[in-house]
Amino acid sequence: MSGIKAIIFDYGNVIAHVDHGIFLRRIAQRSALSLDDLKNLATVHQDLLVGYESGKMSSAAFGATIIERCKLTMSLDELRDAFVDIFNRIEPTISLIRNLKSHYKVALLSNTNEWHFRSEIKTVAAYPYFDSVTVSFQVGAMKPSATIYQDALSKLGVTGGESLYIDDIPAYVDAARQLGMSAVQYTSHDALLGDLRTHGVEI
Repeated sequence: MSGIKAIIFDYGNVIAHVDHGIFLRRIAQRSALSLDDLKNLATVHQDLLVGYESGKMSSAAFGATIIERCKLTMSLDELRDAFVDIFNRIEPTISLIRNLKSHYKVALLSNTNEWHFRSEIKTVAAYPYFDSVTVSFQVGAMKPSATIYQDALSKLGVTGGESLYIDDIPAYVDAARQLGMSAVQYTSHDALLGDLRTHGVEI
């Protein structure tokens, strides 16, 4: 019999598909720069997003910096609306979370920021089912740091060996395993169901 008591989900590309290209194409319509220039900026200034998602930068400061660097003729509210409109929810995962709740604690563990958390994550139908929520901008640490995983385990009141973590990024799956957690990489819903059954999870 499985000793797993808690199932912990990543958000992006597990509960909802993420397409950052939607954001870049949208702001390109209001920028003095070309789409290619904006794509290059997004790569070069990745540290800006890391600062925002690790809680070191406020939403206002992040937005103002994006508007300046990308030479945008947009208000902060318009930028926020474009920034959060990049998700396409994965309904089978949402149904799975609802079903798992009958037998397990379920939780969210995500590298994310205030805008995405408030406008997207908190509005998803699965959100009320989470026993705990661990998000990077509130914790002040990002995956693959052990700190953020330990925060999730502490909130749930379980050990690593009593938990199973689901993420689409292999490095984050490996980091969970290093803490004694069972962990699987999300590639498709059918594959996830198979992995859960392999770990003795009742679906």
